[in-house]
Amino acid sequence: MTKRALLIGSQTFGLTGVNADVELMAESLSGRGFQVTVKLDGGATRAGILDAYEQLITDTRRGSTDPVVVYYSGHGGRDPFDDWADRQRRGEQSHLHYIVPFDMAATTESDYRGLLAQELSALQARLTERTHNVTTILDCCHSATMSRGATLTPKAAPRGFPTAGALSVLERLAPSHDGWDTSNRLAVRIVACDPTQSAYERDSVLGGRHGALTEQLVIALRDLGDRPVSWHWIGDRVRTRVSAELPMQRPEVEGPSDRVAFSLDSRPRAGAVPVSRQGAALTIEPAGLFGASQGDTYHLVEAGGATVAGATVTEVADDRAKLTTKPPLPDGVSAELIAIPVRTSSPRPVRLAVAENVAEPLAEKIAASPLLRVLDDGDQGDGKDEGEPPAVAIVGEAKLVIHDGSGLSINRDALPTDEAGQKTAIALAERVVKAERLRRLRSASADGQRDRLISIEFFQHDDTGRSPRDLAGVRLYPGDKISVAITNTTDTPVYVGLFDIELASKIVLLSRDQPSGWRLEPGETKVAGGTDGVALSWDDTVPDNEERLETLVVIAATEPQEFLLLETARDVVTRRGVPSSELESLLTEAVTGTRNWNAGSSTTGAPPRYSVDTIDFFLSQGSKIDLHEPAFAITELPPLSVRTAQPRGSIDAPSRAAVRLVALKVQNNKALFRATVRVDALVMTLQSDGQVVAQPFTFRFPGIQDGDLLPMDKLQLYLGDVNEFVDIAIWVNRDDTNGVDLAKLFEEAVNDNVTQGALTVIGGLVLAAPQVAVAIGTVAAAATVIRVGNQLVQAAVGKEIGLYRTSFLAFEDFGVGRQPAEGLRQAQGIEFAYEIVDISGDGRERQRSGGKL
Repeated sequence: MTKRALLIGSQTFGLTGVNADVELMAESLSGRGFQVTVKLDGGATRAGILDAYEQLITDTRRGSTDPVVVYYSGHGGRDPFDDWADRQRRGEQSHLHYIVPFDMAATTESDYRGLLAQELSALQARLTERTHNVTTILDCCHSATMSRGATLTPKAAPRGFPTAGALSVLERLAPSHDGWDTSNRLAVRIVACDPTQSAYERDSVLGGRHGALTEQLVIALRDLGDRPVSWHWIGDRVRTRVSAELPMQRPEVEGPSDRVAFSLDSRPRAGAVPVSRQGAALTIEPAGLFGASQGDTYHLVEAGGATVAGATVTEVADDRAKLTTKPPLPDGVSAELIAIPVRTSSPRPVRLAVAENVAEPLAEKIAASPLLRVLDDGDQGDGKDEGEPPAVAIVGEAKLVIHDGSGLSINRDALPTDEAGQKTAIALAERVVKAERLRRLRSASADGQRDRLISIEFFQHDDTGRSPRDLAGVRLYPGDKISVAITNTTDTPVYVGLFDIELASKIVLLSRDQPSGWRLEPGETKVAGGTDGVALSWDDTVPDNEERLETLVVIAATEPQEFLLLETARDVVTRRGVPSSELESLLTEAVTGTRNWNAGSSTTGAPPRYSVDTIDFFLSQGSKIDLHEPAFAITELPPLSVRTAQPRGSIDAPSRAAVRLVALKVQNNKALFRATVRVDALVMTLQSDGQVVAQPFTFRFPGIQDGDLLPMDKLQLYLGDVNEFVDIAIWVNRDDTNGVDLAKLFEEAVNDNVTQGALTVIGGLVLAAPQVAVAIGTVAAAATVIRVGNQLVQAAVGKEIGLYRTSFLAFEDFGVGRQPAEGLRQAQGIEFAYEIVDISGDGRERQRSGGKL
């Protein structure tokens, strides 16, 4: 048997841990006997990846059971079609999904350098024709959303790319390849997050920077050794540890997840773990790795599937869970035994950082809670080792504050350390754990695929109506109105429960008017929040100094469910008896910390299907930030998450640059026929002191006819220092009346009552003063300048044509080079090109190349 692995790393657009990810995976897989092929940097171009994948298919023996791994670390992209909202409502593909090879920046309308999800799916299908033992691992974003945390870098494509070439690739592929690499039921797929979520790169407990998925997957495989455990079990462990600290990133295992890792053997019974035998002694070890706790009960099963005895964990010591069987094991039982869980508890770790006289009574109360346990010495108590991260922390000397897994405190008013304060602290810690479990609840699988029963649309409402928003990472404010449209996409009735995980981790059932779930007939849509939306509010019990994550969880099932379980007291739920379904068992576990794995069968004899969807958004109590900008014919802005999570540190980016318009031609535009063509431009960047500066310019070209190339010799729009970003806006209009230049208009605007609050003149340039943290403040400042500039151009010429708007970031070398690389860009009958030139250091012009723009 030959084990092969193709490891691809595309370290572009600000990522710094991709090559380290590949090195880490190579070490892990080599230790398991894999022959590893690595493609990095110039080897990870579109052509390089395709060639390597083709070679992998060729080298894999047809009809074999040889294990094959395909791993990718880098950026992922999710670009909407122009009519994405309508496509989404029709159940059609609404976005292009792709990975970002090293040469992605060279994409043009005729030469697409991304690798589409459908292409990956087609390659994977050909690979599984050779061997069914295929595992695909994708540590990349499927979308780009907001994140909290200055050290997090979203693994999302930094901007949209020309799609004409991508559409032609799609046309050549079979129409069945739709979605993100999900059409193959033979391959196991481990993905860093859901298609609407973001994955992150961060400072790692393993040293350096790594993708969160890669870090935790390697740790899990390292801890497992050669123990035969299913991908489902590994995925649950990785998901728990990643989402505890990064609640918006929830890794998934798709496909035949009951397979043992890198094998075609299966563990069809969920939660199955291996049993160690030494003479007559039976143990589960490491107990911490498999979550074995005193009192847990199991069925012991031979390799052939026969149950030989029941077993209970009677002692946990030295990371070994001792099993006592009843009845005793009969003679002749095979050496290999598997423990199938019957009833298990899974308390989540709590870090205590309190006064010595408070630690002991708090620890006793935690030990009495089935939801919580004190962080063990082997756990990750300080964030510096590889153990399990705490789900919650109780900190403080004279007063107690409760922190969630991401480090945010959930109580504004600190609690006293007396008996009453300790009990309240424990109750809040339990609330955090319940919320964490509900957030990471995953959909059931059907035939290797996640079973989707409904479609979700998330809307924000204002005076103009409702607008669709992303399902993850939107920033909202108290008073903003939202609604959620839930549509049954099956041919059978479904029952929907809608939960709100509020800012203080409190779980509220929003569908409590029908506690068993809103019944939706096939094709029926339920709009929660109504036609006008429902207003959001801030919970005054939590601090208001930082924005907070709020999550809506939508659970759909083919049978009525006891959705009120999550609002029921723990002791009441404990007395209810055996849950009626797997879903009810999971909901009960969220409340009690104990799971009964023998969930009863449904009335129809088949287990009910269910699916889980989440909507994550940030609620901010700060000043509302207006990021709205006027429409331009071409807008090429990076996602907000990328613009506000720019990598800091040693980035080899230009310190000075020139921005020049190199060509502009009017084609078939009657409004400009034989007219004076006016070109207005704004170039913005950040000064070293954190102030946003903008340089406005106006140029006129008289007597221009259709088809004329405007007489210019690299018209200079900006020359000077650049830092963090370079923003460009260009307007083109007819200006026979010789209106006032844009720079003069800005000077006058500063003294106008309408705009003087937004703009200040500093050194002859325009400054939009940030009012919030620099990351968001700079984006808001740029948006303010663009809005004002658009109004001023309109006032000067009676109308305005916003031609072009973009922003280049430091890790993109501020866009150094010609844009586009060849030919002219076209919009509204106008063709143009510009260039950004590096003039750092000695002032000589430089061009850049490689995996950057």
